[in-house]
Amino acid sequence: MISELPSIVKLYEYIDNINLCINFLSDQERKEYTNTCERIEQMDKELRDFISNFSDDGWCVYDSINFELVQEANSKVKKDGKEFGTNVLLEYYLDKDRAYINHLNYSNDAFKVRRELINSFMDHHFKQDFYASIPLGLLICDGIVNDVNPENKGLFASGTQMTSWNCIVGIEESLQKVKGIFSKGRNKTRKEMIKVPFRNGILHGRDVNFANEYVSCKILVFLLALSDWTKMVESEDKRKADFDRENEDISEESLLEQLLQLKRDKDIVSSWEPRKIDVEKDIKNFFNVEEYPNYPYLMPLINWLKAWKNKNYGEMAKYSKKLFSQFIDEEKLARECNCYFSNKILDTFKIIDLKEVAVSSTCIMIEVTWHRKDSDEAITSDLEFKINYCNESSDLALPQKANGEWVLYPFKINDLWVP
Repeated sequence: MISELPSIVKLYEYIDNINLCINFLSDQERKEYTNTCERIEQMDKELRDFISNFSDDGWCVYDSINFELVQEANSKVKKDGKEFGTNVLLEYYLDKDRAYINHLNYSNDAFKVRRELINSFMDHHFKQDFYASIPLGLLICDGIVNDVNPENKGLFASGTQMTSWNCIVGIEESLQKVKGIFSKGRNKTRKEMIKVPFRNGILHGRDVNFANEYVSCKILVFLLALSDWTKMVESEDKRKADFDRENEDISEESLLEQLLQLKRDKDIVSSWEPRKIDVEKDIKNFFNVEEYPNYPYLMPLINWLKAWKNKNYGEMAKYSKKLFSQFIDEEKLARECNCYFSNKILDTFKIIDLKEVAVSSTCIMIEVTWHRKDSDEAITSDLEFKINYCNESSDLALPQKANGEWVLYPFKINDLWVP
């Protein structure tokens, strides 16, 4: 279960240790600490409730799942019953703009080689052409697992393990459980509508009434979970090493120093205020970071755009780690950038909107004009990014402490994936 994940166990141990130093906290800090503990417990409970409410029906929980969706679906089940909770999930995963499909793990070769198939599945799914989306989705999922599994076993093969260390998608109640449900034998022809993607019944023609939103949405969710799973499998050794390093035993003196540092950091956050920025007046559009001395968070975006314009894909790779995956090296990233951008020539860009949403986070929308290598026809695309200040562990940090760097996160860049 989720509560048994090493990071969650360690978190509760940390909370217990803080209780030893509770007297050093002010009344307001104690209140905030209590609220934080309650939020952690609430998150754990909501995820456990989601598994209890929906996993038996073939819905998979995964690390990047929208937590507000989890809460809303659970609330509906409690208030109105499972059917209404399921409708919340269906509405979400039938909405292309909400289903968070832009962050599939295309840096993984198993996903990359199936990009066209995945795009076709998505097109059919969101057009509600379920006769096409469902068989295709099952084939994609089976192939991805076959490629990633070290034993070259497919998703539905006996003995295939879908677990991974210290992650939601790797627990027994996630992919591993749902895989077992999808793999159930279907030994006779059935006319009744099914709401679970029974692989054997569908691909062997025994479940003839399979084409509906329930089945297609559950395959989409499974594919999103597979994306998380492949990232976790790829990063498992690094995550274990980071976890061991970050969770070495600490003394009460060290814990107290951490609390004092936490208070200093909180003072920085509470004193921060966003600036009112008029992009038309305050921000010019130059391919040079020196033109933005008052906006250091623009550095990765401007350098990324400059490298794209200059066709310098090695330089572009330095700022593209979150565009493809945070777990591949710059040499491979450079090849990815060359693959996806060498036929797209950048002409101009314009900053449309910029919001300083937090001391360590800025949201920005830009308009880029580009053309294909074999055409002079101008194409205009609106792209959205979030730029976060992160430390070496990719956690949010405070720019005032100068212990990290601004990192570019893609939010909506669908147009750039067009061939």
